[in-house]
Amino acid sequence: MPARRRVLIIENDETLREYFGDYLREHGFEVLLARDGVEGVITVLHEKKGSIDLVLTELMLPNMSGLNALRIIKQWNPEIPVVAATGYLDNQMKEDALRLGADYFLWKPFKAGDVLAKLEGGRCHSVTQQ
Repeated sequence: MPARRRVLIIENDETLREYFGDYLREHGFEVLLARDGVEGVITVLHEKKGSIDLVLTELMLPNMSGLNALRIIKQWNPEIPVVAATGYLDNQMKEDALRLGADYFLWKPFKAGDVLAKLEGGRCHSVTQQ
C-alpha cells in the first residue's frame, strides 16, 4: 500500500484551516496543521526532508508572515512545493511570494478542489503559475 501523501496547511483562520484539512483528509491525504508562520516553519524543520508533499500557506499570518515562512521553508528544502494564498489583492505580495519560491499563488476565496487538483497534478482554475 503506497504511503499517504502529506500536506501542511498554514492558516490563521481556524475555520478555513479545518475546512481544508477535513477536505484533504476525506480525499486520502495526511494533513498537518499550523496556525501561524512560526508553527509552520517548526513543523517543516522537524519533518524529514521529502516527507511533506505540499505546503499551503496564507501570507498574512501572525507571529511570522507567510512570506518569511515561505523563505525559510524554501531555504530548508527548495524542492517542497508551496502554494501561497491571500485574500489581500496586492500584486506586490504575489510577486514577492513567487520571487521567494512559491510554486503557485491563489487569490482567496478559492475552492478546496483547487488544492486537491494541484496535489493530483491537475490544473487549478484559480491558481496563477510563475
